[in-house]
Amino acid sequence: MTAVDKKAQVQELYGAHARAYTTSTVHAQGASLERLVAHVAPKGHELVLDVATGTGHNALSFAPHVRQVIGLDLTAAMLAEACGLAQKRAMSNVCFFQGDSECLPFANSSFDVVTCRVAPHHFPDVASAVREMARVCHAEGCIAIVDNITPEDAAACAYINAWETLRDPSHHWAYPLSQWRQFFQQAGLVLAYEEVTPKPMHFESWATRMGISEATVAEVRRLLFDAPPLPRQRLRPRFEGEEAYFDLTEALFIARKP
Repeated sequence: MTAVDKKAQVQELYGAHARAYTTSTVHAQGASLERLVAHVAPKGHELVLDVATGTGHNALSFAPHVRQVIGLDLTAAMLAEACGLAQKRAMSNVCFFQGDSECLPFANSSFDVVTCRVAPHHFPDVASAVREMARVCHAEGCIAIVDNITPEDAAACAYINAWETLRDPSHHWAYPLSQWRQFFQQAGLVLAYEEVTPKPMHFESWATRMGISEATVAEVRRLLFDAPPLPRQRLRPRFEGEEAYFDLTEALFIARKP
Protein backbone atom coordinates (compact mmCIF):
# COMPACT_ATOMS: atom_id res chain seq x y z
CA MET A 1 0.00 0.00 0.00
CA THR A 2 1.37 3.42 -0.95
CA ALA A 3 1.64 6.30 1.50
CA VAL A 4 -1.21 8.06 -0.31
CA ASP A 5 -3.40 4.96 0.03
CA LYS A 6 -2.53 4.62 3.72
CA LYS A 7 -3.48 8.23 4.42
CA ALA A 8 -6.76 7.80 2.55
CA GLN A 9 -7.45 4.72 4.65
CA VAL A 10 -6.77 6.69 7.84
CA GLN A 11 -9.22 9.37 6.72
CA GLU A 12 -11.88 6.81 5.85
CA LEU A 13 -11.63 4.76 9.03
CA TYR A 14 -11.22 7.64 11.47
CA GLY A 15 -13.86 9.69 9.70
CA ALA A 16 -16.32 6.87 10.27
CA HIS A 17 -15.36 6.36 13.94
CA ALA A 18 -14.42 9.86 15.08
CA ARG A 19 -17.04 9.97 17.80
CA ALA A 20 -15.57 6.86 19.44
CA TYR A 21 -12.28 8.71 19.94
CA THR A 22 -14.00 11.67 21.56
CA THR A 23 -15.42 9.37 24.24
CA SER A 24 -12.54 6.86 24.44
CA THR A 25 -11.22 6.83 28.01
CA VAL A 26 -7.66 5.97 26.98
CA HIS A 27 -7.56 8.96 24.62
CA ALA A 28 -9.57 11.45 26.67
CA GLN A 29 -8.15 10.63 30.10
CA GLY A 30 -4.91 8.72 29.51
CA ALA A 31 -2.11 9.39 31.97
CA SER A 32 0.15 10.67 29.19
CA LEU A 33 -2.01 13.79 28.85
CA GLU A 34 -0.89 15.09 32.23
CA ARG A 35 2.65 13.73 31.84
CA LEU A 36 3.21 15.57 28.56
CA VAL A 37 2.16 18.91 30.05
CA ALA A 38 4.23 18.29 33.18
CA HIS A 39 7.40 17.44 31.25
CA VAL A 40 7.04 20.28 28.75
CA ALA A 41 6.42 22.62 31.73
CA PRO A 42 5.00 25.55 29.74
CA LYS A 43 5.36 29.05 31.18
CA GLY A 44 2.20 30.49 29.61
CA HIS A 45 3.58 32.40 26.61
CA GLU A 46 4.01 29.42 24.25
CA LEU A 47 2.47 28.88 20.83
CA VAL A 48 1.90 25.12 20.55
CA LEU A 49 1.27 22.91 17.54
CA ASP A 50 -0.43 19.58 18.23
CA VAL A 51 0.23 17.28 15.27
CA ALA A 52 -2.35 14.58 14.44
CA THR A 53 -4.57 16.05 17.14
CA GLY A 54 -7.44 13.67 16.46
CA THR A 55 -10.44 14.83 18.47
CA GLY A 56 -8.28 17.37 20.27
CA HIS A 57 -7.66 15.84 23.70
CA ASN A 58 -3.97 16.73 23.81
CA ALA A 59 -4.49 20.22 22.37
CA LEU A 60 -7.17 20.92 24.97
CA SER A 61 -4.93 19.57 27.73
CA PHE A 62 -2.24 22.14 26.85
CA ALA A 63 -4.61 25.05 26.23
CA PRO A 64 -5.01 26.25 29.86
CA HIS A 65 -1.22 26.45 30.25
CA VAL A 66 -0.11 28.28 27.07
CA ARG A 67 -0.91 31.30 24.91
CA GLN A 68 -2.42 29.40 21.98
CA VAL A 69 -2.68 25.87 20.59
CA ILE A 70 -3.13 24.93 16.96
CA GLY A 71 -4.35 21.38 16.40
CA LEU A 72 -3.75 19.77 13.00
CA ASP A 73 -5.18 16.51 11.71
CA LEU A 74 -5.65 14.70 8.42
CA THR A 75 -9.31 13.81 9.03
CA ALA A 76 -12.08 16.41 8.86
CA ALA A 77 -14.51 14.42 11.00
CA MET A 78 -11.97 14.19 13.83
CA LEU A 79 -11.45 17.97 13.66
CA ALA A 80 -15.20 18.55 13.83
CA GLU A 81 -15.26 16.56 17.07
CA ALA A 82 -12.28 18.57 18.36
CA CYS A 83 -14.00 21.88 17.61
CA GLY A 84 -17.09 20.66 19.44
CA LEU A 85 -15.05 19.71 22.51
CA ALA A 86 -13.30 23.11 22.53
CA GLN A 87 -16.64 24.91 22.35
CA LYS A 88 -18.12 22.73 25.07
CA ARG A 89 -15.18 23.56 27.34
CA ALA A 90 -15.25 27.24 26.38
CA MET A 91 -11.59 27.23 25.32
CA SER A 92 -11.01 30.20 23.05
CA ASN A 93 -7.24 29.85 22.56
CA VAL A 94 -7.45 26.64 20.51
CA CYS A 95 -8.05 26.38 16.77
CA PHE A 96 -7.97 23.42 14.41
CA PHE A 97 -6.79 22.94 10.83
CA GLN A 98 -6.73 20.06 8.39
CA GLY A 99 -3.26 19.02 7.22
CA ASP A 100 -0.65 16.31 6.80
CA SER A 101 1.87 15.56 9.55
CA GLU A 102 4.52 14.73 6.97
CA CYS A 103 4.15 18.10 5.19
CA LEU A 104 3.19 20.65 7.83
CA PRO A 105 1.61 23.81 6.36
CA PHE A 106 3.61 26.20 8.55
CA ALA A 107 6.76 28.26 8.14
CA ASN A 108 10.09 27.35 9.67
CA SER A 109 10.48 28.13 13.38
CA SER A 110 6.80 28.98 13.90
CA PHE A 111 6.17 27.25 17.25
CA ASP A 112 7.64 27.11 20.74
CA VAL A 113 6.35 23.59 21.35
CA VAL A 114 5.29 20.81 18.98
CA THR A 115 3.40 17.85 20.39
CA CYS A 116 2.04 14.59 19.02
CA ARG A 117 0.25 11.99 21.13
CA VAL A 118 -0.52 8.36 20.24
CA ALA A 119 -0.60 8.94 16.48
CA PRO A 120 2.78 8.26 14.81
CA HIS A 121 2.09 4.54 14.47
CA HIS A 122 -0.39 5.58 11.74
CA PHE A 123 2.18 7.64 9.79
CA PRO A 124 3.64 6.05 6.64
CA ASP A 125 6.88 7.99 7.19
CA VAL A 126 7.59 8.81 10.83
CA ALA A 127 11.09 10.08 10.03
CA SER A 128 9.63 12.73 7.72
CA ALA A 129 7.04 13.72 10.32
CA VAL A 130 9.71 14.18 13.01
CA ARG A 131 11.82 16.25 10.62
CA GLU A 132 8.79 18.43 9.90
CA MET A 133 8.12 18.89 13.62
CA ALA A 134 11.74 19.97 14.04
CA ARG A 135 11.50 22.35 11.08
CA VAL A 136 8.50 24.28 12.41
CA CYS A 137 9.86 24.44 15.96
CA HIS A 138 11.90 27.41 17.23
CA ALA A 139 15.55 26.95 18.08
CA GLU A 140 15.69 25.79 21.71
CA GLY A 141 12.07 24.75 21.34
CA CYS A 142 10.53 21.48 22.47
CA ILE A 143 9.14 18.49 20.58
CA ALA A 144 7.05 16.25 22.85
CA ILE A 145 5.81 12.91 21.52
CA VAL A 146 3.93 9.96 23.00
CA ASP A 147 3.38 6.78 21.05
CA ASN A 148 3.03 3.05 21.40
CA ILE A 149 6.32 1.16 21.07
CA THR A 150 7.22 -2.44 20.36
CA PRO A 151 10.00 -4.81 21.48
CA GLU A 152 13.48 -4.61 19.98
CA ASP A 153 13.19 -8.27 18.92
CA ALA A 154 12.25 -8.16 15.21
CA ALA A 155 9.89 -11.14 15.31
CA ALA A 156 8.02 -9.88 18.39
CA CYS A 157 7.82 -6.40 16.87
CA ALA A 158 6.38 -7.81 13.63
CA TYR A 159 3.87 -10.01 15.48
CA ILE A 160 2.47 -7.09 17.51
CA ASN A 161 2.28 -4.83 14.47
CA ALA A 162 0.44 -7.48 12.42
CA TRP A 163 -1.95 -8.03 15.33
CA GLU A 164 -2.58 -4.28 15.62
CA THR A 165 -3.23 -4.02 11.89
CA LEU A 166 -5.83 -6.79 12.01
CA ARG A 167 -7.79 -4.74 14.54
CA ASP A 168 -7.14 -1.40 12.78
CA PRO A 169 -6.08 -1.55 9.11
CA SER A 170 -4.95 2.10 9.29
CA HIS A 171 -2.20 1.11 11.73
CA HIS A 172 1.12 1.37 9.92
CA TRP A 173 3.97 0.48 12.30
CA ALA A 174 4.85 0.91 15.98
CA TYR A 175 8.62 1.17 16.41
CA PRO A 176 11.01 0.07 19.17
CA LEU A 177 12.89 2.61 21.29
CA SER A 178 16.09 2.31 19.27
CA GLN A 179 14.33 3.40 16.09
CA TRP A 180 12.73 6.38 17.82
CA ARG A 181 16.13 7.51 19.02
CA GLN A 182 17.31 7.41 15.42
CA PHE A 183 14.33 9.49 14.26
CA PHE A 184 15.28 12.25 16.67
CA GLN A 185 18.97 12.09 15.81
CA GLN A 186 18.27 12.18 12.07
CA ALA A 187 16.06 15.26 12.56
CA GLY A 188 18.88 17.08 14.35
CA LEU A 189 17.15 16.95 17.72
CA VAL A 190 18.61 16.23 21.14
CA LEU A 191 16.61 13.68 23.12
CA ALA A 192 16.38 15.22 26.59
CA TYR A 193 14.04 12.75 28.29
CA GLU A 194 12.27 9.47 27.68
CA GLU A 195 10.08 7.24 29.79
CA VAL A 196 8.38 3.93 29.08
CA THR A 197 5.21 2.82 30.81
CA PRO A 198 2.67 0.04 30.37
CA LYS A 199 -0.78 1.19 29.29
CA PRO A 200 -3.55 -1.17 30.50
CA MET A 201 -6.24 -1.69 27.87
CA HIS A 202 -9.76 -3.09 28.19
CA PHE A 203 -9.86 -5.58 25.33
CA GLU A 204 -13.50 -5.25 24.31
CA SER A 205 -13.47 -1.45 24.17
CA TRP A 206 -10.20 -1.40 22.25
CA ALA A 207 -11.10 -4.20 19.83
CA THR A 208 -14.53 -2.87 18.86
CA ARG A 209 -13.66 0.86 18.56
CA MET A 210 -12.95 0.61 14.81
CA GLY A 211 -16.12 -1.32 14.00
CA ILE A 212 -14.54 -4.62 12.95
CA SER A 213 -16.64 -7.78 12.62
CA GLU A 214 -17.31 -10.17 15.49
CA ALA A 215 -15.22 -12.79 13.69
CA THR A 216 -12.26 -10.42 13.48
CA VAL A 217 -12.64 -9.47 17.15
CA ALA A 218 -12.53 -13.18 17.99
CA GLU A 219 -9.37 -13.66 15.90
CA VAL A 220 -7.70 -10.62 17.49
CA ARG A 221 -8.53 -12.09 20.91
CA ARG A 222 -7.12 -15.50 19.91
CA LEU A 223 -3.88 -13.95 18.64
CA LEU A 224 -3.56 -12.01 21.88
CA PHE A 225 -3.98 -14.98 24.22
CA ASP A 226 -2.09 -17.42 21.96
CA ALA A 227 0.80 -15.05 21.26
CA PRO A 228 4.37 -16.41 21.22
CA PRO A 229 6.36 -15.92 24.44
CA LEU A 230 7.99 -12.53 23.72
CA PRO A 231 4.85 -10.74 22.42
CA ARG A 232 2.83 -12.36 25.20
CA GLN A 233 5.31 -11.13 27.79
CA ARG A 234 4.96 -7.59 26.43
CA LEU A 235 1.16 -7.64 25.98
CA ARG A 236 0.35 -9.41 29.28
CA PRO A 237 -3.10 -10.75 28.29
CA ARG A 238 -5.20 -11.47 31.36
CA PHE A 239 -8.68 -11.56 32.83
CA GLU A 240 -9.78 -9.24 35.61
CA GLY A 241 -12.99 -10.85 36.76
CA GLU A 242 -14.79 -11.71 33.52
CA GLU A 243 -13.21 -8.89 31.48
CA ALA A 244 -10.16 -9.34 29.26
CA TYR A 245 -7.29 -6.85 29.54
CA PHE A 246 -3.82 -6.46 28.09
CA ASP A 247 -1.02 -3.88 28.09
CA LEU A 248 0.27 -1.72 25.32
CA THR A 249 3.64 -0.11 25.95
CA GLU A 250 3.82 3.66 25.63
CA ALA A 251 6.89 5.87 25.36
CA LEU A 252 7.07 9.59 26.10
CA PHE A 253 9.86 11.60 24.50
CA ILE A 254 10.98 15.17 25.10
CA ALA A 255 13.41 16.39 22.43
CA ARG A 256 15.01 19.81 22.11
CA LYS A 257 15.97 21.71 19.00
CA PRO A 258 19.52 23.06 19.37
